[in-house]
Amino acid sequence: MEINKCIKVKIFLASSIDEFKRERNELQNFIEKVSRIVREENLKNGMLFEIEPVRCEETDPAYCTGRNQDKFNALLRDSDIAVFLFGEKAGDYTLEELSVAKKALENTENKLSKILICFLTPKNGETNSSIKTLEESLDSEGHYYSRFKNLDEVKLTALSSLADIYKEYMDFKVKDGAGFVFGKKVLYLSFLYE
Repeated sequence: MEINKCIKVKIFLASSIDEFKRERNELQNFIEKVSRIVREENLKNGMLFEIEPVRCEETDPAYCTGRNQDKFNALLRDSDIAVFLFGEKAGDYTLEELSVAKKALENTENKLSKILICFLTPKNGETNSSIKTLEESLDSEGHYYSRFKNLDEVKLTALSSLADIYKEYMDFKVKDGAGFVFGKKVLYLSFLYE
């Protein structure tokens, strides 16, 4: 089959690496699963459409001269969507990445077209001062953010955004408590009924 068009969408996953290690792995697996389905369906029409998760811990530190964070910031600017997870605190590197993402979003020379900012709802109900400060800053700037209790909520937000931006290449529907990409179940939405 002849390929008429190639599109590669990069999703940058930003968060505290230690705090969200399991979640970052799960998000990567989810994105890769969705990518396989979308790729397979688009190939039928002669289009190569791939979705790639981008994680700083998977870059080769030997490749970076200078500060490693500068390399991660460049990867962020070269991504199409950035997903930020904040939990117990807003760390310096994640805040730097958020600042870079906001500037990249304003600069049309960068690829970044969407920033998703998600705050983990604290189990004890108390929010750290660095998180409160960040939320207040986002409120004053008019940036939208969401809260999540489990990662499926983040997956739904990311998948909905992806399908909205790339609607001509993706078929995404929610029905019967699940999310479907091209008719294949990719996400259970049990959190909607909690």
